[in-house]
Amino acid sequence: MTTPVNQSAKLNADGNYSISFVMPLKYTMETIPTPKDDRVKIRKVEGKTVAVREYSGTWSEENFRENEQILLEELKNENIETIGASNFARYNPPFWPWFLRRNEVQIDRP
Repeated sequence: MTTPVNQSAKLNADGNYSISFVMPLKYTMETIPTPKDDRVKIRKVEGKTVAVREYSGTWSEENFRENEQILLEELKNENIETIGASNFARYNPPFWPWFLRRNEVQIDRP
């Protein structure tokens, strides 16, 4: 499993979530494995600045939304601008004990 695995917080126009995988630095666009499913698209995402809140626990939407609100309130209090919607990042496999999982709320900054 690559880490993190990111998921958009909102449904896309087609009613699905976007999932992305961060590939290790050893890969380039030329050496990355070819997906076996044509729904998987390979694209390079340039570096960016994000605000992050790390939290543990389940991967429930309730847990995500609670931590998203905390992050957004902290950013508002510090007068820090954001761009777009929040994303959800997971760092552990599904079999990992829920209380040891590392999760993040991420939101882009200008």
